[in-house]
Amino acid sequence: FGVPAPAKWHPEIDTGIHTLMTLSMAAMLSPQVDVRFATL
Repeated sequence: FGVPAPAKWHPEIDTGIHTLMTLSMAAMLSPQVDVRFATL
């Protein structure tokens, strides 16, 4: 990934890691594909 994000808003720093963390959380909260897609 390697796309930086401000640490103030995203402590994980890397945008790709942030995206994967967000998708993982969406998958835990809902089995619906449209919810996961909306996360992107």
